[in-house]
Amino acid sequence: MEADKGDPSAYTLHMFPFSLYSIMVMYTYVLGNEALDDGGGIILSNKLVNLHRDENISEEYLAKINPKGLVPTLTGGTLSQPMPESLDISYWLCSHYPWLLPEAKESKIRQLLRDLHAIQGQCLSIPKGRRMDKIPCDADERLQRDDISQEYRQALEYKQKVHRETLENALTDARVAEAEHQARALFRDVMTVRNAEDEWIFGNGPTVLDAHLVPFIIRRLDCNRDDLVPEALQEYAQKHAASVQWNYVMHGRPTMWNVSLGHVSDMAAEYNGPL
Repeated sequence: MEADKGDPSAYTLHMFPFSLYSIMVMYTYVLGNEALDDGGGIILSNKLVNLHRDENISEEYLAKINPKGLVPTLTGGTLSQPMPESLDISYWLCSHYPWLLPEAKESKIRQLLRDLHAIQGQCLSIPKGRRMDKIPCDADERLQRDDISQEYRQALEYKQKVHRETLENALTDARVAEAEHQARALFRDVMTVRNAEDEWIFGNGPTVLDAHLVPFIIRRLDCNRDDLVPEALQEYAQKHAASVQWNYVMHGRPTMWNVSLGHVSDMAAEYNGPL
């Protein structure tokens, strides 16, 4: 279900439940919205984009939502055009929930989030035994067809170009080693500002940094990369991943899909609609 296009406070998040960056945005919204006592704030509904069924490279999605064929993307409300980047969406949410980006800590939060998002997440989400020389592009097969419009072909070619520039070689030893170095440096920096007695990184209330850092850490644990994460930060993330707020986002599932979870299409009822 998409948000009501006639309601300026209603928005749609085009997401995939096992997309790390979709999880970050949804968790940001949940942490911000729960602090409202009057039920105000924005209305955010999810629209599941099933990457397993290539819904992200449909002609409509590439033409109207995100030409890069990525999730998440925010549409609706007062936006004049889709907003495609998870960090941009999260900062936009902070404009509605300013306590997620307190002025006194804003500079450090932005710096840590820049460092986090500079890490190619794909590099650290594939176990060593499952790495491949090159990550295939989901647009390749569709481009072999001769029954698609010229406009759609151009959209797929752009998607293919973006993939080759950003993801195709993400799993090379050099790229993985760089991401590991960046992750360890990020965690060291976080540890220098965190008070171990506090519930969150900057005190007893969450910020947008927590909304991105908790999913980032849990993803590392889900793919057996706990060697990268200090034990204190593992405990911090696991505590929050046991919360009601996290369950609103993940519905009791891990951050990575596996065959035991069943088809993502069967989860549509849980993920299509108000968050």
